[in-house]
Amino acid sequence: VTTKLHMLNKTILLENQIQNMTKAPLSLDAIKFEPTPHYTREDLTAPTTDTAGRQAEQVRVYGGESVLRPGDVRQFVYQLVPRADSLPAAHKSWFDLGRLEMAWMTAVGEPGRLHSLVNMQQWKLASSEDIVVTPGKVPESVTIETPFMIELTVVNNKTEALYLELCLDLDLNGPIVHCGGCTDKVVGMLAPGAHHTVSAELIGLQQGLWPISPSQVSVVEINAKAGTRQTYHLAHTLHVLVQPIASPVHILS
Repeated sequence: VTTKLHMLNKTILLENQIQNMTKAPLSLDAIKFEPTPHYTREDLTAPTTDTAGRQAEQVRVYGGESVLRPGDVRQFVYQLVPRADSLPAAHKSWFDLGRLEMAWMTAVGEPGRLHSLVNMQQWKLASSEDIVVTPGKVPESVTIETPFMIELTVVNNKTEALYLELCLDLDLNGPIVHCGGCTDKVVGMLAPGAHHTVSAELIGLQQGLWPISPSQVSVVEINAKAGTRQTYHLAHTLHVLVQPIASPVHILS
């Protein structure tokens, strides 16, 4: 089981990929994710109900297929939204997302179970970072071939003012590209302890859920006197869902 966390604005996409690494087929009996009281859950995987009549909230497989052949992979995606009346974001319990449970049966009828706690403590930023770049406003979904804006927040944790530039290194042939010819954008002088919001215009050219990795977004500290440049990357990977253009609705009279 491989678990990935994707940040979409103020929501979290929890992606679980399950692969059968054995030499015999396995039958998935139940897949369930129970969030902590601090989050609400929406299952984004197409629901099905198996022949035994189990509830659809417990079994989630694509195409109604519950058998994993050797090497097969199934993906399950949940959207988690923080509850407005829950704990403050600084509380350590906020990082506990919930519990993933799955059960399966081997070809000879032997049962198997797995319980896994999911915690996003790994996303917590180290306080020692001199410059921190975090996502601000990022759309959860965009329309293909339609420009959209993302906002990033840059924080100066140093004790001196810095001159900074935002640098985007997106593949020109990739699914999401930067609008305009210049990939560097001036942030300007940032005072000690201050923060600044900088925006960039992008466009999605291929449908799907696409990542924007820390290696593609960075802020560069430029020291003209010393002739040095220091690079600080985005805190974590962003994901943008590029959707097709909605078909017009024809009303028959």
